[in-house]
Amino acid sequence: MGSGYCIDGPGERDTGTQGVVAGGISSVVLVPTWDVGTEGLVSSSILQAIWPGEKHENVREFRNSWGTAPIVWDTFCKKYFGPDEHWWLMNLSTPAGQQFWDLWKDPKIPISHRAVFLWTFDHFYVKKADYRRFGADLRKFLDDTLISANDVNHWPLIAQVFEMEPDYPALALWCTTVNGDQWDRPYDEEKDEYGPFDWNKATDLYEQLEAEGTENSVPHETTAQ
Repeated sequence: MGSGYCIDGPGERDTGTQGVVAGGISSVVLVPTWDVGTEGLVSSSILQAIWPGEKHENVREFRNSWGTAPIVWDTFCKKYFGPDEHWWLMNLSTPAGQQFWDLWKDPKIPISHRAVFLWTFDHFYVKKADYRRFGADLRKFLDDTLISANDVNHWPLIAQVFEMEPDYPALALWCTTVNGDQWDRPYDEEKDEYGPFDWNKATDLYEQLEAEGTENSVPHETTAQ
């Protein structure tokens, strides 16, 4: 899909506990996206294992994708632009939208907050050597922002995964199953076949944070339209 995330509303918010881990984080039973007791499909967020330059696999599902990227975006806009603003709905092509999405490189914002924010962008991953660091950054973000207990929030569970340091080369987030998998190979309609995935798009989160100055934006596709 690529042009933006279309997130469904909170609806019947679940607790994020439906993903079943059996025999350790490397052995996961993914639950269906049909949410019993609600009308229709509920979107999910998927934790993905990445072998940079090679492949990816889905390793855990969190039902109701409102509890991953959107709650971070909403928290960021309220924290840095005021409680009545909802800048995560702004398109990247607008000045206001650009200002919001560029918060990941604002040195006035703690790097722990920016790390969590940047991980919600397409094609960013955290490599295994940084799992503990990201888990700590995520805990810091949660402590500082105080997401409402009334909001669906999968981030404490995601922090636990990183703290366990599962045996994958890297981890990424597929923010919502409403959109196509960001790591899927592109389909060539003329050739009627799937082409190779461009692994040049894959970006190490902390390498980007440490190398990027405050002048150049990084391409991303997580704007809602």
